[in-house]
Parts: sequence; structure tokens; C-alpha cells
Amino acid sequence: MNLFIRPAQREDVEVAIPLIYQSGPHELDYGFQVGAKTTHEFVRKCFLSDKGIFSWKIHRVAEVNGRVVGIGAFFSGANYGKYSNRLMIEIFKFYPLTKIAGVLLRLLHLTSIMPAMGKDVWFLTDFAVHSSTQSLGIGRAMLEEQIAFARKHGYRYFGLDVAADNPRARALYERMGLRVVKENVFKGPKGKLANGLRMLLELR
Repeated sequence: MNLFIRPAQREDVEVAIPLIYQSGPHELDYGFQVGAKTTHEFVRKCFLSDKGIFSWKIHRVAEVNGRVVGIGAFFSGANYGKYSNRLMIEIFKFYPLTKIAGVLLRLLHLTSIMPAMGKDVWFLTDFAVHSSTQSLGIGRAMLEEQIAFARKHGYRYFGLDVAADNPRARALYERMGLRVVKENVFKGPKGKLANGLRMLLELR
């Protein structure tokens, strides 16, 4: 297997969007599926932007034999506010004015299970490996690369959020040394989404 991990590019958009969606379909649809305005369309628009939490600029992709099969967004907790503000701008530009209040309310619900993190955290979101190439060590390789990056650049923690009903992903993160430090309760309609587990690996 010829594995290569690199920064994402705009040109990756067509393969990137299905992978980003795979990372959290229930959460993404809850926040951004509004009538004819689909989750894929919104995330695609954000990915092509130079700024924001879905932007290609903060994603890395894994290629196997030249095919993109994995993705993850990695960024400093210090930039969380900036990226969130950009997401708000994209929401106002994409959705009809009559729908924006509902989108913002659901976004607030999502932040209850994926809250802001400290400035000393190197954070992962949008993490997924294509189903056809899972269990080959691709996800582990991406995590190892970024944990090493975080250590090199002086971050105290490497962190992420995982759904409480996703034991397979949690098991991978625990094998990498991450530990659950808090369960964040979903504040939206009861039973709509699972709670979020904040996981951290202390680096120093």
C-alpha cells in the first residue's frame, strides 16, 4: 500500500465532501439540511472558501495509490472563534433569510456537544477514512502525523470530539492514547443526536 498524506487542495472537493459527510452525517444533516438546501451543497461551498472550519486550507488528506481515501481538519483551539465566525457568514450567504434563525439554533445545539476548546489544544474534526480502506492503518497514520506536529509546535494537548454512540472510533482514539475528559450533553430535541465525548491526549 502506497500511503501519502498531504495538505488538501481546492481540486479535492469532489472526493472531500463525501468523506467529510461520512465523519458525522447525523450531526451535519441536523445542522445544515434545510429543504432543497442540502448538507453536501453547504459543506462544498464552505470547503471551497479560503476561511472557516470546513475550508480546504485546514484539511489534510490521505492518498492510497493516488486515490484520496481519508480526510481530517486540524487547527489550533486559538482559531476556533475565528473559524466559527466565518461559518456564520457562510450561513447568512447560503440560506434564505426565513431559514437562518432555525439554522443558527441548531448550530447552537451542535456546539453543546462540540464546544470550544482551549488555545493550547491542536484539534481534529471532519475525520474519516473511506469504508473500502478502513482497518489498514490509514487513520492511525494521519493521527500519528498530527500528534507529532502538535508536539513539535508546543501544544499541550491533542484533542477531538467523538459521538458517544461511536465505540469503534473511540477505541481507535484510545489506542492512540486519548482519554475521555468530559461527556457533553446534547441540548437539542431529546434523542435527536448522541452526546459528545471530548477526548484529549496530553503532550507535555
